[in-house]
Amino acid sequence: MGGFPNPNDCSKCVCPGGYAGDLCTERPDEGCGRKIDATEEWETLTDVLGDYSVRQPLEDFKKCHYWIESPRGTEIVVEIVSLKGHQAVDGCVYTGVEIKTNKNQQLTGYRFCAPQAAGKTFRSFTNRVPIMTWNKVFKSETVLRFKHVAPIAPHMKNAMFARLALGEMSEFHCTSPVQWNYDTTTSSYDQASNEI
Repeated sequence: MGGFPNPNDCSKCVCPGGYAGDLCTERPDEGCGRKIDATEEWETLTDVLGDYSVRQPLEDFKKCHYWIESPRGTEIVVEIVSLKGHQAVDGCVYTGVEIKTNKNQQLTGYRFCAPQAAGKTFRSFTNRVPIMTWNKVFKSETVLRFKHVAPIAPHMKNAMFARLALGEMSEFHCTSPVQWNYDTTTSSYDQASNEI
């Protein structure tokens, strides 16, 4: 999914985060994570990494890779429920979660490691959301919830994003009566109500 040819072996690709395999069509498997099928009901993903006895940062990260998938023609909503034990430092260099809801999966997703991220909600452009967690010190717990929803009509998305980019609006309404607020500091959307 969006890799580029490896200059040392053109039969293989260099993959973006959240993807693996010769052609970037597989979920990375570092011994942790799984593929999860989203339904129309909220489901919870709880990921625990690390060990309280680890006081000094490890040399390498412990990582988990999840793919949340839904039926073709649907989109996925992901909400951060809580981030416990995460080290809230610039760059999330010790612990964190990355949620890739971008249309262009080559781009880095939204990364968080501060408990204040709880409540942030993201909506995918496609029916797959790679989620990566990492830890190299102490113990961290990431709790997310997710479900699949009907897509927003493309012409509505384009018009909303154009108006957001021009600064003509700071929020938009979906086809359902849900209000989404655009946060310019994180380039993400927050849901104004808990119902989707």
